Amino acid sequence: MAKLAYLILLTLLPALFPALSYGSEESVRARLLGSRSVDALYSIDDYLTVVSGNEAGDIEAELKAICTEGLKIDGDGAVCGELFETRRLEGPKDSGKAFFIVLNASPQPFVYRNSLPSLNELTAPVNGIKIKEGYRSVDLLQYMSALCKIENGTPEMVVSKRYGRTVRLTKVGGIEAFNYFLSSGEGKDPWYFACHGDQRFVIEKDYTYSSKDEQRPFYYRNRGLEGIDFVKEDGLRTDKNPEDFSRMMSSMF
Repeated sequence: MAKLAYLILLTLLPALFPALSYGSEESVRARLLGSRSVDALYSIDDYLTVVSGNEAGDIEAELKAICTEGLKIDGDGAVCGELFETRRLEGPKDSGKAFFIVLNASPQPFVYRNSLPSLNELTAPVNGIKIKEGYRSVDLLQYMSALCKIENGTPEMVVSKRYGRTVRLTKVGGIEAFNYFLSSGEGKDPWYFACHGDQRFVIEKDYTYSSKDEQRPFYYRNRGLEGIDFVKEDGLRTDKNPEDFSRMMSSMF
């Protein structure tokens, strides 16, 4: 039944999101969602997608197949005309997976494929208690991003960043947030995800006073980043409808 629903979703995506199709083809994100080379797909926002798979070469081949204009190597990444840019990410060493981030020129349907329930089955955690599900930080980021999308909200991410010998809580954009959650989200340093929309909520990971068995993030409704002492980096971009994809991608790595 789940497989049938998944196939129906793939069939309906171009009809449900006609502006997200390129010519008669599906959107980039929908193509990647249906690829056998992709084990997991994350939608960071309308433009940013992260995929993972067992073999980097298979994902690269899929991206080349999607790019009818011809994928051109550009430094550490690749460019598909005015359609998308892609760059490989350094994932967790213990994952054994290859990760790629794709920045699309046009908005994409908000879909994902990972350990989370489907979007229409997703529910918010209980207010004021620790999240019990054993999700990794990167899955929690997708979880909260999806809930924020449902609430028609705007996400804000704050992570721990080093400035010399000093560690400061810093507000970051979507690409950097995902990179942090992927590579450092399981560490001891705190991070926060807030959503401002029809409903407000925040998820916070701060293990300072928790034993290892209790290290799970809290979820709070009707709260945001108020009371959190953080800095905002100069020139922070929102990652929405960027004008210069190359400059944006290169500045984050």
